[in-house]
Amino acid sequence: MLASQRNRSVRLTGAIPILDVYLYGTRVAELRDAGQGELALRYTVGALALGNRARLSLSLPVRPEPYPSRRGGNRWVRAILPEPQLRDRLAVEFGLEADDYSGMLFQVGRDVAGAAVIVPTGEPESLGTERVALVTDDEVVGIIARMPTNPLGVDRERGVRLSLAGAQEKLLLVLTSDERWGRPVDGYPSTHILKPEPSKYPGLATNELFSLRLAETTGLEAASATIRTFATTPTLVVERYDRIRGADSVRRIHQEDLLSAIGRDPLHKYEQDAEYGSVGPSLNDLAGALSAHLGLAQLARFLDVVTFNAAIGNADAHARNISLLLHEDGSVGFAPLYDLVCTRVYVDVSSDLSQRINGQHDIDLVTIDDLVAEAESWGLMDAFARRRVVDVVDRIRRSLDGAASAAIASGGNASTVDHVRETIETRTKRLLEP
Repeated sequence: MLASQRNRSVRLTGAIPILDVYLYGTRVAELRDAGQGELALRYTVGALALGNRARLSLSLPVRPEPYPSRRGGNRWVRAILPEPQLRDRLAVEFGLEADDYSGMLFQVGRDVAGAAVIVPTGEPESLGTERVALVTDDEVVGIIARMPTNPLGVDRERGVRLSLAGAQEKLLLVLTSDERWGRPVDGYPSTHILKPEPSKYPGLATNELFSLRLAETTGLEAASATIRTFATTPTLVVERYDRIRGADSVRRIHQEDLLSAIGRDPLHKYEQDAEYGSVGPSLNDLAGALSAHLGLAQLARFLDVVTFNAAIGNADAHARNISLLLHEDGSVGFAPLYDLVCTRVYVDVSSDLSQRINGQHDIDLVTIDDLVAEAESWGLMDAFARRRVVDVVDRIRRSLDGAASAAIASGGNASTVDHVRETIETRTKRLLEP
């Protein structure tokens, strides 16, 4: 391990070096400490020549002026770090204050969501020591057991330093071309997300697997996933859509969630959030950003997603659970769907929608008319929106059996699959009633 890596476990007080941001192999931006751990972002001269091909976020178009820390720069940084509960534990692991974002990226910036690679200025994008440390299933069990103190599987002594947004406990690993598990060392790109099933929500892994398969059989692109059992814990294993595996290497694809794309605070993912005392974006806000960057015609895809989540009873389909791909050529497209769950099978989970649909906050009261009226507010025509909504709900209903078989074949629990399938079938029948 290089000395620069070993020494990252301790950082002397004082100004942190400038952080360089690479995207698709090109140094495109600098992050400078603006005090109290916050970061301001400035694109490089080289990025100005690349234009959209160098943008880190749709909310951060390439320009010569810097983005101050209290606005775009720091919000983008926070969006690629875990949410507070997990971030606090990362801070403990690296001996940092919880809000020291510059120190955090100094430690974990080599493997974050998307194609960005963040390194101390003067260090190359690649250390030349990136590798995969192979582990057995038994060792994976041990890593999972240590996740309460080592979130995401970070291990500073072994050079496992990485980050991923979100609040749920998860582990990042590499699946090699010969189907062996490994830990990403010194910035090697992780390829898979392992989500052990929490005891509080039995069946959650199967629920998510079935919901992903249902999206796929309905005709929506969704992340690829299976279930593996480590010790006695069912674990959803999701292939990262922002990584492309080759025979001997992994290529990164840039991505960001819709909340980041509109430049909002990463904690404000719900339209109304009592915990943070804030009002987040509405569906209309998100649709406006999509229309601006992808064109009005692409809102039909967004309507499909909103309809799907309402039909399956996913009340937690918030603004960070839909993402976009920012391709190397500067084009933008929808990312595969992920984090799909029928939350209505859990009696202690609220039916309040993350984003209201036509002003309706209770997912159990949403109707076809609500979905159509919501789409009209985005600029879609009534007749087109109605055909689209009814078609999606009908395709869900007709795809249930096929999705159930696929989920069970991929390791899902049969009784849980039946329970979720029946819940969604009841919901689609209600929606389609005249």
